[in-house]
Amino acid sequence: MGAMTEAGVAGRDGSMIVEWLSNPIVWAAGLSFCIGAFGYVLFSRMLWPLWRYRRLKQRVEKILSASGDKAALRECAGALTACYNDTLPYWYRLALKNRGEAPLEAAGHLMTLANVKRPQDAGRRSDAVRRALGLPAAGEKR
Repeated sequence: MGAMTEAGVAGRDGSMIVEWLSNPIVWAAGLSFCIGAFGYVLFSRMLWPLWRYRRLKQRVEKILSASGDKAALRECAGALTACYNDTLPYWYRLALKNRGEAPLEAAGHLMTLANVKRPQDAGRRSDAVRRALGLPAAGEKR
């Protein structure tokens, strides 16, 4: 019974907790958890939306250079709007504005381009989309 009393007293004064926290494996597990959580937040909230936006820009450029498929233009317009409004961090929206890129304006031009009948109007709208997204003009390379 005396051993049980000593164990109970040892638990009350915190020596077991101190002993547990002095174990390097506990610290390594805690540190790895914190690093993993930080990496997840960094990737899912910052890097993934930026990557998605850049892929959308490449897709728009490819569609404008190729055929200008109306359904694809509409889909890209919706995806650009959703990406800008829902996923891009505020600081990156400010950076885009600072660089002169306007994804919402480009989405509006894409929707209009999908409904254009005359080829000369299509060329003007295509150039407007390229300017709004900071893409090179039709004949230029990066």
